[in-house]
Amino acid sequence: MYRGLALIVLATLATGCAGSRYLGSVGRSGVYSNRGYGLTVDTSTAGLSSRFMVIDPQDLESAPPDLRPRLEKGLLDINGDGRLNLGEDVGRFTIPTFRMYQRVGEQTVRVDVDLRIIGGDDAKLTLNKLFERELEKLASVKTSTRALTVVRDQFARNPAFTEELSVSSPEGPRDVRLTLMDGGYFAAEEGGFRRQVVRVLMVAPALSQQLRADHQALVSGIILARAGAAPTAKERW
Repeated sequence: MYRGLALIVLATLATGCAGSRYLGSVGRSGVYSNRGYGLTVDTSTAGLSSRFMVIDPQDLESAPPDLRPRLEKGLLDINGDGRLNLGEDVGRFTIPTFRMYQRVGEQTVRVDVDLRIIGGDDAKLTLNKLFERELEKLASVKTSTRALTVVRDQFARNPAFTEELSVSSPEGPRDVRLTLMDGGYFAAEEGGFRRQVVRVLMVAPALSQQLRADHQALVSGIILARAGAAPTAKERW
């Protein structure tokens, strides 16, 4: 299965998509690809696309306004030095990078896949420490990584941590399931290298066993390339 998906990844990243290389798109096969980040997500894994609506960054207008990723234009730290420079204008990108959702009645389950560039001194931090920071942001309390679940070969292709929390939100109490996956160092534009991680966050009124399985399936469907596709003439900066 992995070899077949890897071939799809190579073909998808090679052909590219309309617009900014950091915007990404969803193809007919249900595979999301982002040339700039070297990120591919197979949304057809374990029937995910039959239970979740996938938001294509190339067609944000078709998604409910309250669930659309935020469209940004401007700078990203593509050389990973921890600073934003005028030469790092990448055009359009979304926050989060990619989103899926499920609505049952008035209840909504949201899944965000967000690729993060870790720049400056933070790039030297361990995955444990980066994950601890993410948990503290979600829970607004100090956490300990001693109770974390290490997700490796069974679900994720890269080293990753997963944890579940109950948090407060404007809509009321929510259960969240968070995975942070280490993408290592990525060969970016102009021959530079930067560290990347992928944050997969599921937010639900309550986490069922099916939702947990869906989260695991999505994590297993993430492939991170070691280098971005070669920039086209229009994409060069």
